[in-house]
Amino acid sequence: MQELAQVLIGDYALRMQTTLARNIALLRKHLGDTQAKFAERLDVPQSYISKWENHGNEPSARSLARLAELAGVELEEFIDEEWSAGHPAGLMTVNNIAKLREARGWARPELAKRMGTSAQQVERLEKGQRGLRANWIEKAALALGVPPADIITPMSDAAAYAQSDHPAVRGAADGDGTISLKRINLGFAMGDGTNLDDYVEEGTIDFDANLLRLISPSPAHRLVVADGVGDSMQPTLLDSDMIVIDTMQNQLNKWDRIWAMSLQGGGAVKRVGPAEKGRVEIISDNPTIPNRTVPIEDVRIIGRVVWSGRRH
Repeated sequence: MQELAQVLIGDYALRMQTTLARNIALLRKHLGDTQAKFAERLDVPQSYISKWENHGNEPSARSLARLAELAGVELEEFIDEEWSAGHPAGLMTVNNIAKLREARGWARPELAKRMGTSAQQVERLEKGQRGLRANWIEKAALALGVPPADIITPMSDAAAYAQSDHPAVRGAADGDGTISLKRINLGFAMGDGTNLDDYVEEGTIDFDANLLRLISPSPAHRLVVADGVGDSMQPTLLDSDMIVIDTMQNQLNKWDRIWAMSLQGGGAVKRVGPAEKGRVEIISDNPTIPNRTVPIEDVRIIGRVVWSGRRH
């Protein structure tokens, strides 16, 4: 396997915005792995890979060390520098812009128009006469309808990209398949209900990976599924509605949201509002159920309700 070679692409602050995500995607493709296979190498859930490659979150220290090991570079280099497969250090003289453009049947002026630049500039980029900085990679990827990593990843078959007058539309998590979320029973706690682990598990529910990306940017293992509890949130939520709870969002920093919580030891789904010092108002959307104020220590937030689904 070829070693990864450094690409110097200019401004440090600009590079750091996308460097790690791009390097992870590039390494995976360099190894010829699907996201599922790559996850197996790193001993992490498959959903993590999509998050890492699309700036959803960052790998743990252990995973970063393993990524650098697979890339054959020092950890600091993997995090801090742009890398390309099989090219010498310095300005990158080979890239996929021309191949991708030709696969779509476009002349340089057409790509230039889509990138907001000149045909002469596109020619310089394709021939390596101008450094392929991060901003040019992003512009080319957007115009061509591919992930940024595809611009600098060796290609064996450019014709695999369908020729079209429009950029290809791809989901950020295409290829990930479904992701299983743990399902809990909010209405039945084995303990005092102050910890997510107190609630009885009722198996798992499979969600499309692209749908999960729309629901929440949080890692899949921090999302759980439950059913609505009672009728206090009608008509917003019914007792049989399925809800997704983002357990990473567990601080009362927004008063106009719906929260899953332990309320005085029992499971509840409510809105929460400010009250006098040391207390909060528990708000029901059902107008027949009065609101009440409770000491803030009686409320333990499990997470924010970020999605609901209703059977018809």
